[in-house]
Amino acid sequence: NKQVVMSNIRSAISSPEYEGMDEKDAIEDYFHRIYNYKAIYEPLDERLHYLQVFDGGKQIVMNRVTGFLPSKIMFYLSNLRN
Repeated sequence: NKQVVMSNIRSAISSPEYEGMDEKDAIEDYFHRIYNYKAIYEPLDERLHYLQVFDGGKQIVMNRVTGFLPSKIMFYLSNLRN
């Protein structure tokens, strides 16, 4: 969804990394980053143990999370709210 991508980019370019940079140049730089990430992107292997956090914690996906500490971390992350 292009609107979601642009919203995320506008949020990202407000970071200190882009401070003092023209908005158009910052957006262009971020699109260049996305292009580079696409070139090396590999989907997560479902056999791995992982946590994915989307939209600052609005959605959390866990896969094969087992054990005391990983379960506590998952509990902590799932209860964080902005």
